[in-house]
Amino acid sequence: MTSYVVSAQYAEVAVKGRKRSRYERVLARNLREALEGRFAFAVKHSRLLTYVDDLEVAREVAAVAAKVPGVRWVGVGLSVERDMAALLDSLKRIAPEVVRPDETFAVKASRADKSFPLNSHEIQVEAGRVIAEATGAAVDLTEPSRRFYVVVMPSEILLLWERFEGVGGLPVGTSPPVLVLFSGGIDSPVAAWLMLRRGCPVSLLHFHALPSDEDVVGSKVFRIFSTLRQYHRRVRLFTVSYVHFLKRALDADPRLELAVFKRFMHIVADRFAPRVGALGVVTGDSLGQVASQTLESMYAVTRGLELPVYRPLIGMDKEEIVNLAMRIGTFQDSVSEYADCCSIVSRRPKTRPRPTEVESEWQRLGLDDAVREALSSMVEISPEGKVLKPAVQ
Repeated sequence: MTSYVVSAQYAEVAVKGRKRSRYERVLARNLREALEGRFAFAVKHSRLLTYVDDLEVAREVAAVAAKVPGVRWVGVGLSVERDMAALLDSLKRIAPEVVRPDETFAVKASRADKSFPLNSHEIQVEAGRVIAEATGAAVDLTEPSRRFYVVVMPSEILLLWERFEGVGGLPVGTSPPVLVLFSGGIDSPVAAWLMLRRGCPVSLLHFHALPSDEDVVGSKVFRIFSTLRQYHRRVRLFTVSYVHFLKRALDADPRLELAVFKRFMHIVADRFAPRVGALGVVTGDSLGQVASQTLESMYAVTRGLELPVYRPLIGMDKEEIVNLAMRIGTFQDSVSEYADCCSIVSRRPKTRPRPTEVESEWQRLGLDDAVREALSSMVEISPEGKVLKPAVQ
């Protein structure tokens, strides 16, 4: 008997030693959640497998699984009897549907079960011969049109011929949670994705300039949030109006307004993060990219905070960040029109503010009250677009 199989291969998880089994369980859970509980993956010899009856369904499952952090690549193919004759029979049937006579192919075999009578090279030779006879295609070991993967397991042979590249990294939930300052621009969604890829559950905190929190649901911020949830279903979105800052900053020094506003966001995030279990605040800062991202400005804005601030984009240039945004699917929404708070405050900020002058302006404007008001008016936007009071820890 044969059935279609989806094989999720990981890499970094495999080197975790005593923690490996826990990482595998977390990855299996995340795959099941990404597929809304419709399919369960079982760990078998450094990969996670699930079986389906239909090839199109297998492809759909693989496309979803490939977006789950911790997955290096996903293969689609057949699970066949652990017998060379059964493998070759399957190849005779499948190969003409996969490879045209004018294309090329290669076979890569591996043995999780070393007791199999043929070694990897011998399997490749036999499989290649059958594919060539069945299709008329030529072998090309360097740049083939199609690769076949044969994996000999103790109880079955996996014959895979479609490959979906994954995002790699670690399964979300193997590192502590973080809170991301989320503008909806190009940078902060990429920063959030990179932290997901390092195993951190992510909550997003967005300061908006919209008439109400309900208006966030119809904006690009909600669309980007939905895109990030494709990588992990438990990403959360919290929002708060920046009006609490604005009503106290009407006479702010224009040169310091942006630095003081950034400090306001950081202090709110610093106080709110423990409520969602976060052990740090994440930003999309890239050194020197804009006026507020000089080292002097970042120091003045974050000095004295309780939690660490992580900046996964700090050494990247804009082209690298844009390429990642395009890869993860957030770029088009990120560049769509939206009046974010940082674009509304002063357009001529001081690039090297001193911590003392930022703190002095903070005290003059009485922004501690603005922080308390912001924390008390925070809401959570559910994946379905409902505005809720935060269900925090």
